[in-house]
Amino acid sequence: MTPSNYAANNVGVFPDALAAGFAEYRTLKQEHIVYEFLCTYVRRIMPDNRWKKKMRQYAGSPFLHMITPSDIAYVCAIIKNGKDVWDQVKRRISTPDEEPEKKMTARFSTGKGKKRESGKSVWNDEGLEFYYQARKNWKEVWNNKEEFTALVNGWEKWEPRDKSKKDPLRTVWIINDGKKANKERADKYNQRWEEEEGYGTDFDLAGDFEWDDDVKKRAEKKVRERLIVESKGKYDPWEKKDLEENESDTDKARE
Repeated sequence: MTPSNYAANNVGVFPDALAAGFAEYRTLKQEHIVYEFLCTYVRRIMPDNRWKKKMRQYAGSPFLHMITPSDIAYVCAIIKNGKDVWDQVKRRISTPDEEPEKKMTARFSTGKGKKRESGKSVWNDEGLEFYYQARKNWKEVWNNKEEFTALVNGWEKWEPRDKSKKDPLRTVWIINDGKKANKERADKYNQRWEEEEGYGTDFDLAGDFEWDDDVKKRAEKKVRERLIVESKGKYDPWEKKDLEENESDTDKARE
């Protein structure tokens, strides 16, 4: 199924469409499908408590700087590998009286025709090709500043139906001047791969982007609100008044 067909149907999870990259979802204005996939499936590469810690550790950096094209490709491949089996199980549950089907097997990892050897994958060539092509497609997104900027800002603005679902992955905002913030974000992005786990094939990622003005304004408001709460009554009344005036200006602009 192509990205356009998947976006039109907007049902289930179709790894072929997601593995193709981000461009067609933008064209069809169906970016929310990608964000839902990231928030539901890709985030499962780590438990939520680690995500919360990581987002605080790299304050000012978005979730998209914490994952890589390899992560997305891996999750797409895992889903495609087991999808036939899972879909069959769902059919059996929903229609228990139907004639039994031939039992489905994993698409890539049965190991059929391959001798198990230490350090070598039992995935077949089709599975490996799917993974490498998906990784290539998403690396192109990471290395295209315009497209990656759209991906990052769209993610920042997007909210799932259950907003709490996104909480562990939210950017921890700090106030900084633009050039300094960009430099610190880039330094942290590079530092993450020097200090932590990561796929060697993802070292050549650019990951360059610019925050949209409306995202930056929302971030500043969130930081100011947090400072007011943390001060527990010790804040300057002028600061609260200024915050209220900013909110009023925002409301007028919307009108």
